[in-house]
Amino acid sequence: MADYLTTDTELTSVANAIRTKGGTSAPLVYPTGFVSAIQAIPTGGTLQSNKTVTPTTSQQVVTPDSGYDGLEQVTVNAMPQGSVKVQDQIAGALVATASVNNGAIILSETINLVPVVTASGYVTSGTSNDVSVTLASLQPNLVASNIKKDVVICGITGSYEASGGGLTDLSAAWKAENTSYTTFDMRAYKDETTNTVYFSMYAATAPSRPSPTCSVSSLGFQTGPMAPSITLSPQYNINASLSVTPFGLNFAASSYPFAIIGTMSQ
Repeated sequence: MADYLTTDTELTSVANAIRTKGGTSAPLVYPTGFVSAIQAIPTGGTLQSNKTVTPTTSQQVVTPDSGYDGLEQVTVNAMPQGSVKVQDQIAGALVATASVNNGAIILSETINLVPVVTASGYVTSGTSNDVSVTLASLQPNLVASNIKKDVVICGITGSYEASGGGLTDLSAAWKAENTSYTTFDMRAYKDETTNTVYFSMYAATAPSRPSPTCSVSSLGFQTGPMAPSITLSPQYNINASLSVTPFGLNFAASSYPFAIIGTMSQ
């Protein structure tokens, strides 16, 4: 067998590599100490085949169970059924309570006003800082009996049916006249005997080409500086307002979604 020479520096380099890999710092005696240290280095590890977690409203860190060195697979269950909070973690932001139904998140009409944000991200339900209100408490007249039958405003389906001569549906003509409001749900029904229009406007998002003026010529009203004034009443609004101008109505939305219902006459 041939003999080979090596330096103590080279042996120290090999020993350092063994110690680093094995996570030790003990001195090694060549050659038996090198052999023993190499044999003591763990090889591979025991992997947990699968672990299942269920989504919650809090952050979760998934780690292997005791006795395992790692995970081969993590299974995340579907969103559980029940009630969750859709929270915008900005003080004063509007957030909503939602229900989870077969994986779909369905917003209810409940609006939670969160004026302060805690270290955990938001004020939890039940504290004095979490004010929960409904559309009905904001606008008590926004109820099914005040909305035309089968017309839906903010998730409320109307049940009102006019007696007598009935109403003329001018909704399509009114929306066609106001091309800036293509994203709006605009409804208008006119009582020809009293020249009164019952209307509603709703939108979840801002229009692509916003215009402050809402025209009303398609509703049979005269417009212009010399035209008779339009009477706007009563009016119930959420996040928006209308005012009368010589050329129709002046529309302004403070935020979206918004809703307005009321009557117009001339």
